[in-house]
Amino acid sequence: KNETTLRSIIQKLSKMTGKDVSQVQDDKIVSAVINDKVPKNIDTLTDWSFPTTSNYTITSYYSYYHNAIDIYSYDGYNSDIYSANNGEVIDTDNSCIAGNIYCNGKRGNYITIKHPNNYYTVYMHLNQILVNIGDKVLSGDKIATMGNTGNVIPVPNYYNPYGGTHLHFNVYIGAPYKEG
Repeated sequence: KNETTLRSIIQKLSKMTGKDVSQVQDDKIVSAVINDKVPKNIDTLTDWSFPTTSNYTITSYYSYYHNAIDIYSYDGYNSDIYSANNGEVIDTDNSCIAGNIYCNGKRGNYITIKHPNNYYTVYMHLNQILVNIGDKVLSGDKIATMGNTGNVIPVPNYYNPYGGTHLHFNVYIGAPYKEG
């Protein structure tokens, strides 16, 4: 994110394409890159990516009684959670504390992302949420950290404050919880 390097790249691209870039446009581009304000194209799906690091295990699979997979990261509590595809954050709630199993209907802290083609992903039991409603995300963007809020087993307590740490990960076609 070196300003001189960015301006040099813009100048080279301008020469390669034969399109002039004004000083105002140049300044806007440099500012957007330096301040992480580059627009994201979320209109198409990419290859789906896994929502955690590669150091994980699936502790519970999808079933009639469990409409998600539960993923535990060996990196543990507060490990990174990533968007599984391009999309827009449509719902979040970060009001839960560990140990309150009924918070947000047992979901704990959660994020819902709407993807192209009517896909939705839901990420539950989070510790920290790093996105806001309306944010555009790309596949692989860090969106949260793994936690143990909501209905997790074992329930976190004084002696085991990180008990139940995992990601409850859902993929839906159609709006979540609405049989879409």
